[in-house]
Amino acid sequence: MRRSVSSVVLAVVAAGTLIGGLAAPVGASKPASDPTQRVTLVLAPKDRVALRALAMAKGRPTAAGLKAALPSSDAYTKVPSAARALGMTVRSSRRWAIQLEGKRSHILKAFGGNRPGSVPGLLTVPQSMSSYVSLVLDQNAGRGAFKHAVTHPAAPSADDLRQANGAGPRYAPPSNGTRATIATVQLSDWDSSSLSTYTAASHAADANLPSSVSLVHSDDPFDPAVFDPDGAVEVALDQESVYAVAPSARQRVYTSGNSIGGMLDSIYAIGDDALASEDDNIVAASISWGICESDLGTGSAAGQAAASFLDAVSYATLLGVTVFASSGDEGTTCTSPTRTDGNGDPVVYLNDVSLPASVPTVVSVGGTSGGVPDAAVGLTSWDEADDPSTPANDPRGSGGGSSKLFARPDYQAASVPAATSRQVPDIAALAGDPGFEVYTPTTGWIRVGGTSLASPVSAASLANVVGARAYGLGNILSDLYAAAPSGFVDVTTQGDGGAVGSAKGAAADTAVGYDNATGLGVPKWTTIVPVLTGIPHLSPTRRWTNQVIAGLTIRKSPGASANARYRVADTQYGAADCSITAGETTTANPPTSYDLRGPVQGSVPAHYYDGDYVLAAVEHDGSACRVGYRTITLDTVTPQLSKPVIAVYTGTGNSKLKATWTSSDDGSGIDYHRVVVQRYAPGSSTPVTQKDVQTSATAYIFDGLPGYGYVVTVQVKDRAGNILGAASSKTTAYDNDALGYGGTWTKSISGNDFRGYSRYASAAGQTAARTATGRGYYLLMRTCSICGRATVTVGGVSRTIDLYSSTTKSRVQFFAFSSSGSFARSVVVKVLGTHSSRSKGNLVFIDGMVIQT
Repeated sequence: MRRSVSSVVLAVVAAGTLIGGLAAPVGASKPASDPTQRVTLVLAPKDRVALRALAMAKGRPTAAGLKAALPSSDAYTKVPSAARALGMTVRSSRRWAIQLEGKRSHILKAFGGNRPGSVPGLLTVPQSMSSYVSLVLDQNAGRGAFKHAVTHPAAPSADDLRQANGAGPRYAPPSNGTRATIATVQLSDWDSSSLSTYTAASHAADANLPSSVSLVHSDDPFDPAVFDPDGAVEVALDQESVYAVAPSARQRVYTSGNSIGGMLDSIYAIGDDALASEDDNIVAASISWGICESDLGTGSAAGQAAASFLDAVSYATLLGVTVFASSGDEGTTCTSPTRTDGNGDPVVYLNDVSLPASVPTVVSVGGTSGGVPDAAVGLTSWDEADDPSTPANDPRGSGGGSSKLFARPDYQAASVPAATSRQVPDIAALAGDPGFEVYTPTTGWIRVGGTSLASPVSAASLANVVGARAYGLGNILSDLYAAAPSGFVDVTTQGDGGAVGSAKGAAADTAVGYDNATGLGVPKWTTIVPVLTGIPHLSPTRRWTNQVIAGLTIRKSPGASANARYRVADTQYGAADCSITAGETTTANPPTSYDLRGPVQGSVPAHYYDGDYVLAAVEHDGSACRVGYRTITLDTVTPQLSKPVIAVYTGTGNSKLKATWTSSDDGSGIDYHRVVVQRYAPGSSTPVTQKDVQTSATAYIFDGLPGYGYVVTVQVKDRAGNILGAASSKTTAYDNDALGYGGTWTKSISGNDFRGYSRYASAAGQTAARTATGRGYYLLMRTCSICGRATVTVGGVSRTIDLYSSTTKSRVQFFAFSSSGSFARSVVVKVLGTHSSRSKGNLVFIDGMVIQT
């Protein structure tokens, strides 16, 4: 039986909505100390107009279209070059962001502090970077987080929640293993055991769940210190409600620091993963966190930040992700918890809406109350201003109103003709009574709600309907507003019990048709999705292939008639031709393969090359023609791979060896390396052990016993399936015990030495020797500030080694001798009793030898 939460916890959760505070201002002058500071540069798309157009269109973009929407390739060279000229270093570089690090004085000089009209944390884009950078954020720029209102004690079951939001029955995963994936943006860490506990106790437990959840730390660097400290309930609500509505879907949880940069980074990461994903497509994303639009400042500074959010969301939607966001929990107001008035009270913005819910490519979700289990009965807007458990000065209700940052999009023209700006919300889902019961290890079972419930429930409802087809619809806003009213449950009753048009309560008045409390209403997802304008979905059996005949799966567009016919075209980066020409081959059943060599002219292919092909699934349906695109890379060239080299590992652990190699692939890219390590006993030609691992790295560390031989074989596989292998020669590491010593040598114990100790001498003429068979000989030595010189002679060839270093270093490998053939050779080390002018002593430390056979 679920435990009730204490009144203390209820009071904490009911305390209020937290939204939109920002970090402290950047100072205008150089401080007494000059600490290191980081800034994140959000890159601009190469063609912002193209990005906006693609985000509003249907279907995956062509390769040429996507290239125009992404940042210019010049950004990745010219921005770092400009940064270095300004005295900074590049800390990390990703597709949509470059993070710089430098002295605070350099940061202030380069980015000039805050822009006029901006808020702390949003800095100035310097002229030298203006062609490529859209936004500059300091490392703590912008905090914002919705919390939840506590609702009534009778929480619905998972089946009731699906029914209340028009999601229909849970879908079964297709037999081929593909599933829809739902992403959530979280500005807090998360204990995934919360979801495990919920699934074990819920009525919808799914045995497949433990392998269906992925955590993605999208912030770089990943910094738990900037997590929202009260975010556990927020994340638990999202993941558990998503599971309740769509238990067969996969979940990807994108965590980051609670900042503007963290939120943007997560949205861009969702787009990146949607671009790379082939089988488990991200069909929906939910963002339950928000920032007051007024907290972005005024004028061009606010516009700059708004444009970056629109860029990020547009990128995700053009790749098939439908993005949902909470409209807010304070009706027509928005409270900034870290910005205070003269009395120290939080600033309350009147008639303000939340970002990213106001972004025109986001489906903004308002709130309803009641209506469980039948959404058509007893449904009201969510408005708890008259709830005795809610303070009179802290009302709760569905967020909504007019954006200050975005103009009215075309799709809202018919619904709100008098408006000149973007209206929020678009749709509604359960936010109030009876709420949803979630579990966290800290709170136990607790009943919460708010639009932070409505957004993930809506995302999961869409995924639950399209999930069996495992593809995304992308931007559905134009289709939602064009759909017949019968596709929605129109909410016409005010949550406080007032009549239509009542002015009571926090939320805007609800009305017949569109309103700023519940938007168009609650979508009947099972009814509305089939009639949304769709496209045929083409999915290659393999995104990267080395096979000339590419296997395909084509799923018909929603609502396609029984008479629809199909063909596959190779567009060569252009738009597919929808016209039907004489003799053209179309089929009633979508083709299952495509010959990448194109039409054959005699015995010579018309075109055939390694590289990207943009395939188009063309659907002819009477007078309608629909096209869906997907890129496939043909790669028949094996990757490049160097021979692995084995050396003594100098990191933590004094008895390890490290194999390193290089690899590259210009076609499909490296998939993984397979590393096989074989160990041979002294004098044996048969391996006594073998270890087989798979890694994406170009190095592998393993335990190394002295005197034993090791052979490392590496195979590299590219994403198309091409494989190349390379094996190292046998390498044996000898400890200093394996050498014979002439003269006086003293044992030195050190955990940093190979196997924990070495030997040293300082008098001229002292020797250490061993005969070993090999082609490459290396000495393992210690260097230090009082170390001197020695000679090493191998096969009659002598070298002088200077062992001085300003700090002590252990397990330093010095080259001694190499040849093309492997023979038995005498190795002699002699102490010279001399040192360089920088050294203060003649010590020579011998730690061992490494021999390559």
